[in-house]
Amino acid sequence: DMAAQLPAGAISDAIVYGEGWHFLRVVRVSAPRPPKFESIRPQLEKSLLRARDDAALRDYLKWLKQRADISYAKDAPQ
Repeated sequence: DMAAQLPAGAISDAIVYGEGWHFLRVVRVSAPRPPKFESIRPQLEKSLLRARDDAALRDYLKWLKQRADISYAKDAPQ
């Protein structure tokens, strides 16, 4: 996490790790590349299917509620 915050050419503060002290020096910072579509395709498909299923469930529950004859007790919280 510390290295991700440093600009190119910077050296970190001392980091105590185990029995020693360590310093991080950032040599180069490069922009991350987006992943290839094929590598994330299964995740995207799963996400889209879940969103579709959630919408279908909400629509079905709304439909059921419209068809139901619901009455509340007088002392029921609103």
